[in-house]
Amino acid sequence: MSKRSDIYREIRTREDKIRSLENKIKHLKEHSDAEIAKLERKIKNLESERKILKKELLELQKEVSGLRKDSSPKLKALCTMADMCDDVQSMMFNMIFPEDFNPDIFYKVKDIEDKLRKKSERSKRKTWKNLKRELRWDTQHLDTVKYLKRNRNQKAHQKNNLRKRSLMKAVELLKELGFFKGDLSVEVTNQLITIWGTLKKRFGASVNAELESLKSLITHQRAAESHEIQGTSLDAETKSYLEFYSKEYDDLGKFRSQAQSEIRRLSTGITELSSKVDTVGKAVDELQDYSYQFNVKIINVPEIKKQETATETSDHCVALFNGMGAVVSLQDLDVAH
Repeated sequence: MSKRSDIYREIRTREDKIRSLENKIKHLKEHSDAEIAKLERKIKNLESERKILKKELLELQKEVSGLRKDSSPKLKALCTMADMCDDVQSMMFNMIFPEDFNPDIFYKVKDIEDKLRKKSERSKRKTWKNLKRELRWDTQHLDTVKYLKRNRNQKAHQKNNLRKRSLMKAVELLKELGFFKGDLSVEVTNQLITIWGTLKKRFGASVNAELESLKSLITHQRAAESHEIQGTSLDAETKSYLEFYSKEYDDLGKFRSQAQSEIRRLSTGITELSSKVDTVGKAVDELQDYSYQFNVKIINVPEIKKQETATETSDHCVALFNGMGAVVSLQDLDVAH
């Protein structure tokens, strides 16, 4: 079989390999891009969670290092109810616009409705409508939120430990003090507490539950302290919580490093495959250059004798090329009769 046919066959084989490698690279790239995007989303979520945890821990450390005398029972109850109103509205905003949510900002129902008016997204409007239907939310709940927040003294306010039990106690205290009058009713306020509980369950804030438990421990400790606090010391359970969350920070940092390492590994694999494809491509180019470099066609070569064989004709052609100064062997010829 002639060398020229072998070269063509080799070229086709190499081209098939190139196509196979290109398909493999395309598949790997799509897979790695999806994995990288997934890891980046997870890192972003963990960073957000870490930021919230850090903020909560800083608040707890400040509370532990400088315990202060509690405010009046009425003011504390009002602050507790106002905190619940903040939580309800912020969780609603997060469920409708999770991509725009900032945990450091207190949102209002008005923010949701203003944003829906500016954006022409039917899906968001439908989600908001379904959420209000699920929570049985109406104007009387919004009015109650406004009344409760309006009666809170912002300057004296500190973030309270929100639990359903403490919210119910706050309602009972305000009821005894004759706070609920006119449009502000106990019934609607209790409905707000139910809405708050539903949103909390939907939110699945397990980490916040642990932090609230820690806040509860500090609250009990503060109630037991005298007005003149000589020194502050954490009990064993509180220290255990703080150590646990410190370790959580370390684990989050390790996970981020591992995720970034995996991203780099996938990128390196794609680079190596691309390099192999380039190498095969260059080899094919070299084969094609070689196959056409000495392609000379001689027609009407006369026969030396009758019924001349292909070998005899080839020998005659070799002698002809050698006479012209070209180095040619029988393997370089393709004879056609």
